[in-house]
Amino acid sequence: MCTGTHIQLLANIKNKMLEFHLDKEYQDIIDKEQLPIGNYSYETFLGADIIFEKNKKTGLWDTKVYARIRHTALERLMIISSLGSIKRMENMWYADHSSPFSVNGPLLLKELHLNDEKSKEVAESVMCDLRDSFHYTIEANYLLEKGYLTLDDLRELAKYYQEVSVINPMLFQFLSAVAVTRKNGGSVSYFNDILVSLKRYELLKIIDVHEEIINNNEITNADIRKTFNLLYPDLENVTKILKLTSEMVLENNDHSKNEYHVALSFAGEDRNIAKKFADALTISGFKVFYDEYEQSKLWGKDLYSHLSEVYGKRAKYCLMIISKSYSEKLWTNHERKSAQAKAFEQSREYILPLRLDETKIDGVNSTVGYIDYHKVGFDETLSLLKQKLAEE
Repeated sequence: MCTGTHIQLLANIKNKMLEFHLDKEYQDIIDKEQLPIGNYSYETFLGADIIFEKNKKTGLWDTKVYARIRHTALERLMIISSLGSIKRMENMWYADHSSPFSVNGPLLLKELHLNDEKSKEVAESVMCDLRDSFHYTIEANYLLEKGYLTLDDLRELAKYYQEVSVINPMLFQFLSAVAVTRKNGGSVSYFNDILVSLKRYELLKIIDVHEEIINNNEITNADIRKTFNLLYPDLENVTKILKLTSEMVLENNDHSKNEYHVALSFAGEDRNIAKKFADALTISGFKVFYDEYEQSKLWGKDLYSHLSEVYGKRAKYCLMIISKSYSEKLWTNHERKSAQAKAFEQSREYILPLRLDETKIDGVNSTVGYIDYHKVGFDETLSLLKQKLAEE
């Protein structure tokens, strides 16, 4: 169920105590907005950048800040954003006509023909994340209008959320920050260019929905349904994927056995190709590691160590989609190194290179057999890949 608590990102480190000092900037906002704020503390083991909850005994909002962002520009942006969320939950200044999932959800589930509980949970989670992002849009716009945040602050937030948009909540926060920036006359050409280069035109339309919400100063069920349909236009195929991926559970906790038939390693610019392979393989009964299928697993994870384990231990093969963009990304280099470590340790092939261009990748020798995607094509590559994954 939607909790209403605004949680803003992921990671894990070892535990120790640090003292928090409430800066004058934050105290001024608290005083002006008359917010019932309680204790602030740093946590060195926290599944988010910031978590705030209302203390049932005191009626005050207690806040925990992830120590990794201590004394950084990000800490300031997270704290001020949290104050906007607390303001909304204490004294909402706009209309929220969106029903809880218990009202709006059944209509969507009927449309999707979802019957199993796990698939329903996935759909509910997405709708809750969308609803939270709409709230965040109006909160961010309020903070900007009051002068607590600047357009430069919002652009920094957008860049940060873009970097961590591997999970839906952060992707939706990214769209919110871009929408508010654009609505208030800030330049968003950098973000538009990224979305266009990735051919994520539906996300540009979702930004329009966020801007309409600001203009109307209200959130409705129609906003949620419209946005969900933009994200998942092919409902029949989405239903199949949701059902199949929701059934992908470990039979045991022994990660020495392969959890996935294949892990896909690719740059965001090549997501359209990666998704075609992920969906086709999943429908054919293969277990695929593809980030969009892993939202619940990735939430709260230390992504660096988790992805090391996936690409280095848990997959039978790694489909490496090689391109110029692939060579330039930090995360793909991390995935590649983990995959190469496993390939070095075992006596058979592990990395399956799929080339989109002639870019050279460190550690992937020209003598290694590969498939040229533009010569072989999707259908034939998929057929060869299925044969490879079915090998004992």
